[in-house]
This record gives sequence, C-alpha cells and structure tokens, in this order.
Amino acid sequence: MAPQKILNKIIALEAIAVEFKEQATGLRSELERFYAPAPKRGKKKVLSVEQEAALIMKRNKRLFKIQ
Repeated sequence: MAPQKILNKIIALEAIAVEFKEQATGLRSELERFYAPAPKRGKKKVLSVEQEAALIMKRNKRLFKIQ
C-alpha cells in the first residue's frame, strides 16, 4: 500500500474513533442523568443541634434500660 493510502486510512479511522468517543460521552451523560440519585424529599431539618442531641440521648437511655 502506498504511504498516502495508509495515511488516509489512519485519518479515516481517527475520525471514526472521534465519532465513537462523542457518542460514548453522550450515552454516559444520559446514563448519569437517568441514574442520578433522586432529590431528598420529606421533612426538613427543623430541630436545633441541641434538640437533636437531647433526642439521641433519650433514645440511647431507653435502649440501655431495655438491655
């Protein structure tokens, strides 16, 4: 094969590789969007840190009493 034919073949293959890479990137971002974690719903944090700590201590006391 002539060197020019080989170079043309390499250029064509590189163009195909770039196209596949673009398609793969598009599919990857589409998958990431599809499988992204759902936004958190439900109760927002309404307790202060102190109130939450008090509830945890209360729960722990109950757990240790049972055992």
